[in-house]
Amino acid sequence: MAGSSEVYENLSLTLDALGATGLVLPLEIKSAIELSLPLKKMQAGVASLSLVGKITTSAGPDYLIAHGVSDAKAISGKVHEESRLFYSQDGATWSDLEPVTGDEDIARISGISGWLSGTPATTYTVEEPVPAPEPVEGEEAAEPPEPLTFEYTELQRLYLIAFSIIDEVFYVQPKGCTVVAADTTIRFVPSFSPLAYPDKLESYVHLKAVAPGQKSSELVSLAEDVRGTWALTFDSFTRVAVVRSLLWPGYAFYYSAATNTWGKMYSGPGYSNSDLVFML
Repeated sequence: MAGSSEVYENLSLTLDALGATGLVLPLEIKSAIELSLPLKKMQAGVASLSLVGKITTSAGPDYLIAHGVSDAKAISGKVHEESRLFYSQDGATWSDLEPVTGDEDIARISGISGWLSGTPATTYTVEEPVPAPEPVEGEEAAEPPEPLTFEYTELQRLYLIAFSIIDEVFYVQPKGCTVVAADTTIRFVPSFSPLAYPDKLESYVHLKAVAPGQKSSELVSLAEDVRGTWALTFDSFTRVAVVRSLLWPGYAFYYSAATNTWGKMYSGPGYSNSDLVFML
């Protein structure tokens, strides 16, 4: 998000606050990211470039994901933005993740199971059965036709995993820290005051959507999500709140009422908890 993510989110503060949740990065990777992301932002020509987190792999190096966004706008009660996804395996060199847009391709790729390998050149074959022709009366049934095969790359899988995390949970922020400007762009509020109730789920909102019937500047509260999909803990001594997603285990957001700073990150294999709805 242009504005707030650039000014108030700091990788070191985020890792310090979320370390207890298991969100950690090696020091050399962290240092490389802090140097490379500002350069990549300028090269890519985006308004903001945020580290989404790390997708862990089965064998090779893990994938780091960054999300670049042009100015987000609120139009007809919904947030619209032009965005790009980038990946890296060393924190220093970032490459584009090409979008996957076809509905059939998305459905086939989403059906591929198992962890990512960590090798971008890996390919996956998806087979689809072809309906057998109706047998002619009096003749023996023909051999079933060969199934259709489709080849997809690991980077296509990575794109869809990263897109799902960003779309469903990533952009959490304190309520009231942004406003819709006259030109419809969403901007950070410089005079944003610390949250009065940082220990309440109602104090945090999704940037991704606007609740039906509400003004475009009033973003959807996490408290309006399905009950049980978020877990919030608040340390009254440090005045730090940590919000974890139970739908996407590995995603966490923190807010410090003492310093009025916040941050977020994902670290995991890229699987949502599809059984959560049956557990609630």
